Amino acid sequence: MVERGGRFIQIYAGTNGGGGGVADVPWDGHSDIGLNHRIAAKSVDQPIGALLSDLKARGLLDSTLVVWGGEFG
Repeated sequence: MVERGGRFIQIYAGTNGGGGGVADVPWDGHSDIGLNHRIAAKSVDQPIGALLSDLKARGLLDSTLVVWGGEFG
């Protein structure tokens, strides 16, 4: 999308349907918060790293602002 001139791209990572997978654990998990946040962080850690690596490999990282925010910013 960036290569085609997209000026704003939003990627949402949150609860997505209740299939029981890692992505079904919401960031807003007040019960068992340590476990919930570890699971949620694990589900986005590698994809975010891959995004940054891909932007760098394509020469786009220096001209792209990447903002990652959680429940509390």
